[in-house]
Amino acid sequence: MSPAAEKIRTLWNVIETELDQHAPLILKSLNPGATEDRVAQLEGIVGLSLPEDMRQSLLVHDGQSPKISYLDGTRVRTGAVSLFETNWLLPVESIITFWTSMRDLAKGDLFDVYRCDWPGLQKDSRIKHVDYWNTGWIPITDSEGDFYNI
Repeated sequence: MSPAAEKIRTLWNVIETELDQHAPLILKSLNPGATEDRVAQLEGIVGLSLPEDMRQSLLVHDGQSPKISYLDGTRVRTGAVSLFETNWLLPVESIITFWTSMRDLAKGDLFDVYRCDWPGLQKDSRIKHVDYWNTGWIPITDSEGDFYNI
């Protein structure tokens, strides 16, 4: 096992131990690791190499399942649980889906409102925002369409 893989596995062990004690539903929501081929496919689609710690993390846990079943008293319920506040950890499939959707949207005219081409919108020189979406951003969590990116 590489040093990076050992480091990430150790960190996940700590996280899993804490989740087991304090948030077992979140622990239950973690997916098994992605395959090397699947991570390589993601890198091929986005045209970038993932940071080694992100790559190793995906090999340990391929994100979270967006909905899990759990017992609430005597009823079985299905719902979403979040690893980070309201953000759930994206599996490779969702990373690909969100990334390609944003890439395709950014090619069109939809984002012209963010480029200050909106009638009546006053430009503010203090705002330095060229792109609404950058293809170098890789989403790793989702909260109703708001992402944390690497």
